[in-house]
Amino acid sequence: MHEAARSADAVAASQVAYSEVRAILARGRRAKRFTDRDVAVARMLLDSRWVNVAKVPVDEAVGLQAGEIAGRHALRALDAIHVASAASLLDGGQQIVFASFDRDQRDGARQEGLALFPESL
Repeated sequence: MHEAARSADAVAASQVAYSEVRAILARGRRAKRFTDRDVAVARMLLDSRWVNVAKVPVDEAVGLQAGEIAGRHALRALDAIHVASAASLLDGGQQIVFASFDRDQRDGARQEGLALFPESL
């Protein structure tokens, strides 16, 4: 786990993040970018860490907000869901840090008021 996650008060993710990571692993295996062992190790790490992640449900409010965010920032659906999930945690009193390496998603998250990790790419 990255030091930034270890030092955070809490780590949260959209409930769809688990299935998205699993799909990435499967796609990487089919494309021969990952070995069976790579996938097994990654799944073990994912499963061991997922239990400590606060899951943000994709309810109607998050879904509608994701649609608005996708429209404002021209994001793909899952990218918008992740931004909307994080933005739903904003309560005005606590900084929410959004971790992503996707430039478009990061731009949308920044415009929605989220701090970014890493701060720059």
